[in-house]
Amino acid sequence: PAVDAVGASLAALARLRPWRSAVLEGVADVVMTLGVHRASSARNRAARLLAAVLPVVIDDLDPDEANRGLAVLIMSALHDTGQAVRCSAVTALGEVAAVAADHL
Repeated sequence: PAVDAVGASLAALARLRPWRSAVLEGVADVVMTLGVHRASSARNRAARLLAAVLPVVIDDLDPDEANRGLAVLIMSALHDTGQAVRCSAVTALGEVAAVAADHL
């Protein structure tokens, strides 16, 4: 629940111009956490944060960064060892696809 509240807060901040760049800078760190962190709980939190934030900021991301985020989500959805991480990654992909299908 706390992770979802943080994700909702970050998504709300990303909609405000003064905070958007700070949220964009953090997206790369979240993607990196999802891709390489050893603890499945950390990867799950990262996927849940991306589900909240990525749909809001994907149009403002550098195309390579957006593609990397999507690739990490796809790999996590297909191959992560944690079932919760796979579910969160699938949810994140669904959220992104709903608003930014042209990036997929």
